[in-house]
Amino acid sequence: FGDFLKGIKLQYPNVSNKGDILLVPLIDDIGTMKLITEYAYKIANEQALCIRYFYVHSAVERPIININIFQKIDYWKTYFLEGSKRLRLIYGIKRQDIIISSYFKPPKHINHKKFEDKKALIDLKLKNIKIGDLIYDTYLRYRNKPTVDLLDPSLYAILAYSNTLLDRWRHVFSKYKVKKILTPYSTYIQWGIPVRVGLDQGIEILSFGSYLYHLVKVSKLHPFHSKPHGTYQAIFANLPNKDLKLEMSKNSLEKRLSGEKDAGINYMKSSAFHDAGNSNFTIEKGKPAAIIFLHCFFDSPHIYNGSIFPDFYEWIIFILNIAAENPNTNYFIKPHPNGLPGNNVIIHQLQEDYKQHKNIIFIASHISNKQIIDQKPDAIFTVYGTVAHEFAYAGFPVITAGDNPHINYEFLYNPNSAQKMSYYLTNIGKYGLPQKYDKNEILEFFYMHYMYYAKNFDQSNMLMEKNFQTGKISIPGHASTEDLIYGQYL
Repeated sequence: FGDFLKGIKLQYPNVSNKGDILLVPLIDDIGTMKLITEYAYKIANEQALCIRYFYVHSAVERPIININIFQKIDYWKTYFLEGSKRLRLIYGIKRQDIIISSYFKPPKHINHKKFEDKKALIDLKLKNIKIGDLIYDTYLRYRNKPTVDLLDPSLYAILAYSNTLLDRWRHVFSKYKVKKILTPYSTYIQWGIPVRVGLDQGIEILSFGSYLYHLVKVSKLHPFHSKPHGTYQAIFANLPNKDLKLEMSKNSLEKRLSGEKDAGINYMKSSAFHDAGNSNFTIEKGKPAAIIFLHCFFDSPHIYNGSIFPDFYEWIIFILNIAAENPNTNYFIKPHPNGLPGNNVIIHQLQEDYKQHKNIIFIASHISNKQIIDQKPDAIFTVYGTVAHEFAYAGFPVITAGDNPHINYEFLYNPNSAQKMSYYLTNIGKYGLPQKYDKNEILEFFYMHYMYYAKNFDQSNMLMEKNFQTGKISIPGHASTEDLIYGQYL
């Protein structure tokens, strides 16, 4: 890392050690720290900012919420005091340049009444900052639970920790002149709380946490690190050469459906549309059939603006309960191929719970989506997954379950209530594609979501290379930071 840092300092020689602050994360991940460093030095060099750090380490992971207070303090000393020193040495950072840590001694006392329901948790605000959804998602991820247990003491430990973390960030913003924050993510408490407190204080938040852009502004209207998909149609309407862009999109999407892997699905170990091989999967002819694509139960369900269900587990339970009452329709359940460890245990339990219903069929996660297309199911269900536009393009009715990147287009069914969702589940085979289905809309979406980066850059004139493992990134030499921000000139 030392040689890399020397090269960055030579490339961006005008970074000051005084003035307004660009606050960036300090994390135990060399690849991501290389990305952070290059973006940070470019921004600071152009905008006369000094770089300061916030130390990020989740203090609510499984080891710490299951031990007593004395063990917690030992854990804190090991991972914070020793961990931060080690990172300073690796990254060449002075101790005084770290102005806040998200890792601190856990609260000894937790005083909060039990939540009445999951919605009350999701909607929770502390000091006028909404953090309930962050607590919810943090609980799922670090407790390895498919849904929240409102009686679990560790939930309230996370809440107490979040309250202290919120106060610490408010103090930092009152003490230091922070002008911008650079962050990979806005989910979970360690990322989401500084983002939301910063937005409340009028601080500009820039995220680099996706392969789909260089930088995106996080806002109060869209406090997420995903592209603000509500802007897609307005931006595309004002672009020149639309036919050329749709053709680019068509070529790229059809390559994906043929089994090629692209930058937009870099998180996948392999293409979901790989050649079928020896996978044995058939759909019974003459009987309506739906495919339900599971999400990883521990992923953040609240990365968009609301959902019918509080998490992926409640979504699939709702589906399975309806499936159990409709024996004349087959419901095939496909696990997420990239699910975190622990997903298989949950899926096995679901299989046990519904094994008496022969029309509920769990299939292997490695079965190719090509093979599913060949079997011609009557409907596809996902909360917000990429299968939505992929299967819609292949000509299948797709039903989502809340806000998602495609929500403003009309090539999907987007029910906004459990009652409407129930209609699509109980009438498999009785509805076709949406009335206003238009393949060009899918291509427009695909272009905006995967191929459009900023006002003057798309896949035709910029190689979007961003590797969180190696830290390798390609930034056009002539492009300013402002040029790289998605939607900057709306």
